[in-house]
Amino acid sequence: PPPRRIDGLKDVRVVAVEAGFIHSLALDAAGSVWAWGAGGDGRLGHGDENHQAEPKIVSALAGVCICAVSAGYESTLALSADGAVYSWGRGALGQLGHGTSDSELKPRLIAALKRRPIRAITAGNKRALALARDGSVFSWGDGAGGQLGHGDETHLQTPQAIRSLEALDVVHVVAGASHSFAVT
Repeated sequence: PPPRRIDGLKDVRVVAVEAGFIHSLALDAAGSVWAWGAGGDGRLGHGDENHQAEPKIVSALAGVCICAVSAGYESTLALSADGAVYSWGRGALGQLGHGTSDSELKPRLIAALKRRPIRAITAGNKRALALARDGSVFSWGDGAGGQLGHGDETHLQTPQAIRSLEALDVVHVVAGASHSFAVT
């Protein structure tokens, strides 16, 4: 079928979109996040696990100006204008960064990054990366195959700085299906 307009966003000025495995996100010009698709493990951030056929605003982030979003396989990240990172959805391998493998039904601030303002985020398949304003790169979640960049295959439940990138001027990070990139 041909592309079609998403009716639930027709009057919204969308500035960014993200497609996860089975959920989608939109970021509007006012800094609000919209989510729809499969709601299992809370990946939509609406406080439940219900599927959502049409875009619905993530009300738990009301009052927080979000400037970037990233949809992972079964989780979601949001970056606020002041550099704070929020995560929600499935946390089985620590990909939410809260120090547990628990899932979150609503956005939750990643406390481990609270003192390090972040400028970019990316959610991959069961892991995530964040680029700090000072150039540090953090990773957490599924470490299989060394995809977190720490020289081992350890799963991390909280963000850890990637030491091998400390001397480099990293300007962008990307988390793919089972690999990660840092652009210098």
